[in-house]
Amino acid sequence: TNSKKLKNETLSDQIRDIRFILKEPIFFRYVPACVLSSGTFLAVQTLWVGPWLRDVSGMNRSDVADALLIVAVAMTAGYLIIGMVTSQLNRKGYKTETVVIWGMIIFMFIQIGLITGIQSSVVLIWGLFAFFGTSSSVIYAAISQRFEAHLVGRVSTMMNLLIFLCAFVMQWAIGVIINLFPMIDDGGFAPAGYAAAYGVTLVLQLTGLIWFWISQYILRPVNTTE
Repeated sequence: TNSKKLKNETLSDQIRDIRFILKEPIFFRYVPACVLSSGTFLAVQTLWVGPWLRDVSGMNRSDVADALLIVAVAMTAGYLIIGMVTSQLNRKGYKTETVVIWGMIIFMFIQIGLITGIQSSVVLIWGLFAFFGTSSSVIYAAISQRFEAHLVGRVSTMMNLLIFLCAFVMQWAIGVIINLFPMIDDGGFAPAGYAAAYGVTLVLQLTGLIWFWISQYILRPVNTTE
């Protein structure tokens, strides 16, 4: 069984499995889009939503707190609903990756609104950001289906590591870009700084998505049945 196999594995076996995963073209096809989308979402969601609402929308502390609560609820709903919708669509013949890619595309369009500094229904827009930002997490299911059962845990662990590293770098990079712009009179960050930083992350996500599409013609053919 898989459990017995895992218990009997040596360090060299684990290293061999990791090398095998890293050599699989399918892993490199999914990783850029998934990691950049999830990394951006986590970086912004965990650190930069509140400051944006304060500096770009001019909200006071109480309003920011209320908005952050709504955004957190939307994120939780996204993890639950998008996963369930994907399962239902799978039964109707739609691939997991198709659902994920469309979710990521919607996520990127929402970010365009934030980059332009739109103020109409801003809390709703951030709620949609949080909801569709969870779309890339469903890619785990698609990736897992491409590997043997005893490798699924390691694939997920490697993906998580890359996503959290990306989120950390994104948080730092967004701060660096924002600080390139003069601060506003009340000591907050300039809206132009947020626009520039979010614009950079959007371009990176778009690059990952383009790679996902063109890599199928560059990397060797893989089993695409799900």
